[in-house]
Amino acid sequence: MPAMTSARARPRVYHACSFRVARQLPVISVEGHDMGLMEQACVYCGALYFSNEGIKRDRSYTICCMRGKVKLPPLGDPPALLRHLLTGDDDECSEYRQFIRNYNSSLSFASFCADGMVQSPCRSVYTFQIHGQVHHFTSGAVRPVEGSAPRYNQLYFIDVDAANSVRVQQHSPCQIAILDQLEQMLSEVNPYARIHKTMKDVMAEKDREAERLRRPKRKVILTIKPGIGKDANTYNLPVAANEVAAIFVGDEPPMRNDIRIYPKDRPVQSINNLHPSTDPMTYPLLFPHGEHGYTSSMQHEFIVSELRNKVTCNQFYAYRIMQRQIFSILHHSGKLFQQYLVDAFCKAEALRLWYVKQNQGKLRVETLNEIVQHIQHAPEGGDARVGKVFVLPSSFYGSSRQIYQFYQDSIAIMHHYGKPDLFITFTCNPKWPEIELNLQGRQLSCHRPDLVCRVFKMKLEDFIEDLTKHQILGKVNAYTYTIEFQKRGLPHAHILIILDKPDKILTPEAADATVCAQIPNFDVSPQLHELVKSHMVHVKCGKDASCYREGKCRFNFPKAFRTETLLNYKGFVQYRRPDNGFTVTIGRNQYDNRHIVPYNPYLLLKY
Repeated sequence: MPAMTSARARPRVYHACSFRVARQLPVISVEGHDMGLMEQACVYCGALYFSNEGIKRDRSYTICCMRGKVKLPPLGDPPALLRHLLTGDDDECSEYRQFIRNYNSSLSFASFCADGMVQSPCRSVYTFQIHGQVHHFTSGAVRPVEGSAPRYNQLYFIDVDAANSVRVQQHSPCQIAILDQLEQMLSEVNPYARIHKTMKDVMAEKDREAERLRRPKRKVILTIKPGIGKDANTYNLPVAANEVAAIFVGDEPPMRNDIRIYPKDRPVQSINNLHPSTDPMTYPLLFPHGEHGYTSSMQHEFIVSELRNKVTCNQFYAYRIMQRQIFSILHHSGKLFQQYLVDAFCKAEALRLWYVKQNQGKLRVETLNEIVQHIQHAPEGGDARVGKVFVLPSSFYGSSRQIYQFYQDSIAIMHHYGKPDLFITFTCNPKWPEIELNLQGRQLSCHRPDLVCRVFKMKLEDFIEDLTKHQILGKVNAYTYTIEFQKRGLPHAHILIILDKPDKILTPEAADATVCAQIPNFDVSPQLHELVKSHMVHVKCGKDASCYREGKCRFNFPKAFRTETLLNYKGFVQYRRPDNGFTVTIGRNQYDNRHIVPYNPYLLLKY
């Protein structure tokens, strides 16, 4: 990718008149919030950042490489075939990108399984979701059990044509022509494919030798090593098949944390998450050269602290998913990249849970009230028993104790400062210029959750800074917010604002100056008119709509026309929606002020 330059990134300049600027009508035009392109590169690893993304004077960052402490080898150059399939515009390339998860699963040496796989709830945008624990399995025997079809790595021990026929039967969307090309590519560049082919040849040779010498066949065992190349501190790329696996004939190999494959009579085996071969065996189309995954033995490039001198799971995957000025197979792999991110998050969370389980004493959580209450309320008699209880501390993100602590903090804020005055929803827009301009090739925003979340986080921080520091809606005494993810995968924040007494909204006039629920006049503000049409119209609900409940919209759209604002109508504010004849057309339907979601003109124009 060529070096990116842009004049879009502008310094943020605020003036003294920004106080209550979002409550001054009419709002005709506002300069939009734009952070430009990712053109700031980390001096240590080359990861790209936005101009205001926590930039340091020495252009070093902590998210990507911890200022040089984490150093991983770059992924190998993508094979020409794989690069063409990821970036080409013909039907074969489109087919591959559409069903890339199926192709990867059919060619993988190990499986990706979860307790619950969830179909994407949004038909227009693909989102990969799972429930429960993630498992990785591979076959422990070369030959499948009698009566069952070969799967996983067993397909690499049979004839190529027969293997691809089985793959097409197991994964119907796959085309055999594409599978033939991919299988040929992996046999040339992937060390795991080569070592499986080698074992196949060794088994055939030993069978012929036993038949010639008329003696029992000797057992051939393939062991996939947990070590990383020759030096665990340098993370060498596996350039040869014997660097990732070894073949033993006759005797059992040494007892180590290996993945072992026997000729027959072995069940499917689970792969440890900390085995460096888990990622390359599960995602051969992301790591065609067999680059190793995370293992707990990785050391920092230089040691700052004797207690924290190893690369953590979070640091490893943060380094891997950062965008750099080279072609990345990961970022171009669409749906498969989503699966990889979910797999990486589950692995990191499993390690955090394991740490909490092993360090209950150090975390000082044995005498918490929850344990006492659990024992007191345990059923008496019968076969019921308490068992061993592990408590997640409030420092564990997403735990019930942390959520309850946040809830108590929010209630304490409301008790001290009073009830909130504004409820604001800040939603991620996949068409933000910072997202669209930083997509490469045929990438879609739904396939780059890393980029979407980074842009959303920065914009949310600037939005809250506008509200609190620059007081565009008035002086803010306190605020609290929570971030959620929509069914289509986009984040949004619900923000509660408590204004200072002089800036509270106590009259209909003050409410009309802050919140609008009307279609703007196109002749006066065409930009605002288009934004309202694109983002603030609640389209007609159908039976498949998420807001459709018991035969009607649960948000009570369309609203009634109203000539003036009522501040307290059955506990809710009823905004002014005049019947002025302004309408917008979306699809085949026409909408008026009754279908407009309340908005602030200034904030809508800026963000």
